[in-house]
Amino acid sequence: LNHDIEKIDQEDCELMSKEEDVFDTFQNLLTIPGIGFVNATNIIAITRNFTAFDTARQYARYVGVAPCSHTSGTSVKWRARPSAHCNGQVKADLSMALSTMWKCKCFIIES
Repeated sequence: LNHDIEKIDQEDCELMSKEEDVFDTFQNLLTIPGIGFVNATNIIAITRNFTAFDTARQYARYVGVAPCSHTSGTSVKWRARPSAHCNGQVKADLSMALSTMWKCKCFIIES
């Protein structure tokens, strides 16, 4: 099973290396603490190499980390909060990356 996973990862790297701009984006994402092979690949696939969304706010709303405000015209009691219609898997992946980064940063500070 591990051999199959390594083979698939290698095939993914070969595919990305054929497209220079995708490979550059992949390499840049890997420099971010907490972002690994899987997260970088998912981000590139979802954003179509950062061309699927016009603004960072659109991507943040898609992931579910940017607040959305709702108004009904008569009620102003709505509080801005992240959308429930976000991509939960992407949000979970980024949360895990943040958790990993935070643990590594704390480890570096303690050392």
